[in-house]
Amino acid sequence: MKRGSVKKIVAVLSIAVVAVVMLITCPSKDVHCEAVSDEVTDAAMESLSASSAFGSLSPLAGILMPSIVESLVVTQLRVKNLFLFSVGYVNYGGKKNPVSVGVFGHVFVFGRDKIKRAIMGMEDSFFDDKGRYDNLEKSEGPQLDEEGNVVR
Repeated sequence: MKRGSVKKIVAVLSIAVVAVVMLITCPSKDVHCEAVSDEVTDAAMESLSASSAFGSLSPLAGILMPSIVESLVVTQLRVKNLFLFSVGYVNYGGKKNPVSVGVFGHVFVFGRDKIKRAIMGMEDSFFDDKGRYDNLEKSEGPQLDEEGNVVR
């Protein structure tokens, strides 16, 4: 065998081994949900502890927040398995918004700053500048009818 052909065989075998490892270690939806939930919970807790409106609720939120966030993430997160890697996304505003990428058994969540801004923006829409409950109709959140049902 020529030296050049041995190098080509080694290169092809190396690529094949890496592809097989990627295929075997491609993260599942459960792994994506756990990673995204942890990131959202951490961002929410940071925002909550920095907030004057919710400051006294921090201990209670620390207990309840992880399970609430996990339930939300499990229902909203969609994961597309592309065999060598997987992508987690949520549908928001009529678009698929990618929030995580999984490869080699690890999930990378991106947009922590965006998550924190969204949480702080949500808080701002429900409370005035003195931390008092503000009128829901001023917010960009869900609108409610007289019976408390979400108006679509």
